[in-house]
Amino acid sequence: MTEPASRSQSDARFETFIARVAKDLSQPLVPVTPETTNTLVYQYLVKRPSLETLAVVRDGVPIGLINRHSFMEGYGCAFGRELFGREGCTTFMFEPPLIVDENLPVEALVKAALDDGGGALKDGFIVTRQGEYLGMGSGVALVHALSEIDALKTPTLASSLNDAKALAQSHLALAERALAASCPDYGLRWPSGGDGAGFYFRRTSSGLLGCLFDGAGQGVSGAFMALLVRAFLDNYFDAPALKEGMDPGVAVTQLHQYLRRVMQQRDDAAHEAASAGLEALMFTYDEGSSTLHYAGSTLALMLVNSEGELLSAPAGTAGIGANATPAEAVWTSHAVAVSAGSVVAIATDGTLRQLGGAQDFATGNLGVFIQQHRHQSAPALLAAILRRDAERQAESQGRDDLRLLIFRPKP
Repeated sequence: MTEPASRSQSDARFETFIARVAKDLSQPLVPVTPETTNTLVYQYLVKRPSLETLAVVRDGVPIGLINRHSFMEGYGCAFGRELFGREGCTTFMFEPPLIVDENLPVEALVKAALDDGGGALKDGFIVTRQGEYLGMGSGVALVHALSEIDALKTPTLASSLNDAKALAQSHLALAERALAASCPDYGLRWPSGGDGAGFYFRRTSSGLLGCLFDGAGQGVSGAFMALLVRAFLDNYFDAPALKEGMDPGVAVTQLHQYLRRVMQQRDDAAHEAASAGLEALMFTYDEGSSTLHYAGSTLALMLVNSEGELLSAPAGTAGIGANATPAEAVWTSHAVAVSAGSVVAIATDGTLRQLGGAQDFATGNLGVFIQQHRHQSAPALLAAILRRDAERQAESQGRDDLRLLIFRPKP
């Protein structure tokens, strides 16, 4: 008797979900017009700290969105208020946003968001009635809808999950090409099969910036979490104030604040175990100064310099975006000089546990192994580590996937 009741509950939940439309995920938030000055937009956003995006409407028709982070970065830069304060807000508007009719089924909305590249997971979407502005749908609402899709696992809705995973894989391929262009001597093993893990690399005028993350503890489908993080990174790194450089500590801090807002984390005891947070490490490598700047949580960075010295810099344990991590938490960047021929390795906490001890890794911990084999190429180093691990796989169960990046920065 229990099974039919369970099926009935599942069917009812499915029917309820299918009946929902875009309007159900939106709120009638007051938009701004192209003539609204940037000073007024700034004052509006300051009074509404939870608001991520503003719609821009002309004669009732939506024409674009203003993203809080991009706006604050541009308006808050040196002389930003003086230069842009009296201008119309289209200075910081991006277009075209995702615009949908109020009666669009949620299932179709999810597909539209994924086809849009996943940006709506961060910036939200605009809902219209007969072509005119009706309200804003937030990234939070969209993420919650994606979570329901993951939980229902119906054949029809499963196609959206497949779309998300395919989109994530295409993003990863682009990122790895950027890494290869900056550091041809690299070895990367970072399984990203839908459990929230991923990586992000981008070439810059001065070198390379990157982010490696593992978000399995967030309670949202991993593929969607990866899209969410990537949407933040794309938006963050495209901000006008970051064209000349990026501070990893500031970036991690703002990612933490963003995830807390999106995942609706709170600091009360009832939600203490709501999320383990994101494990991540962000870094920049400046080819001109041969300096690596980094910040993060749980992931560790190791460097073996040209003299064979091992520098180990394990990150902190505070989960990024986690309920247990205070909203006001701040991450600080660290810098390390990278001499010609140095080897850099970044690994998850699970990888360190798996390879770190003498019992699990015959040559000692991971850093010592890299130190002893530093003259090998990065791919050869990675292959040797994987062979060592494979020899012990049959003897252990419940082991974490190895997630490890080894590279030799350009001098």
